[in-house]
Amino acid sequence: MVIPLDSTIDAAKKGSADLLILALLDEEPLHGYDIAGRIETQSGGTLRFTLASLYATLYRLEDRELIRGRWVERAGQRRRRYYRITSKGRTALASQRDDWNRFIAAVTQVAGLRPGDFVHTFGDLHLYQNHLEQAREQLSRELRSLPRMKLNPAVKGIHDFQFEDFELVEYNPHPSIKAPIAV
Repeated sequence: MVIPLDSTIDAAKKGSADLLILALLDEEPLHGYDIAGRIETQSGGTLRFTLASLYATLYRLEDRELIRGRWVERAGQRRRRYYRITSKGRTALASQRDDWNRFIAAVTQVAGLRPGDFVHTFGDLHLYQNHLEQAREQLSRELRSLPRMKLNPAVKGIHDFQFEDFELVEYNPHPSIKAPIAV
């Protein structure tokens, strides 16, 4: 049986809702209608959520304390519930981004697709006063070519990948920069 493309996208959409919402709320607080609109706009119309399913996901994320909602009233506007990501939500987002990066790389290999760019985003990065000198040193370093992630070509099943099947090649790092622990 051939599954139509829309069904494939709908199935993937259900599994990606948490990631998409958390990623948007990591940028700024938004209300539900804005979240739905941004997902649709930023995906070029490929991903669309009904407001009913979006709000069910928002309530679930709020119950898990990954986001927090607050009613806001503005003159001349309807009362809206704005959501923001919590510290626990940022931790979950970082984990989901890692999981999705691995998943997409594995699907790309198994399905014979051409991979695109790998983009890493820090979920909860802090720069302390006693680390400024080290940060300046890091920023002054000469750029080196980026490493590549190589997957074991013998693995054909998505669930068959093990840690050893991922290899970082052409990795040429600068020496580490020591910094005191900030308390």
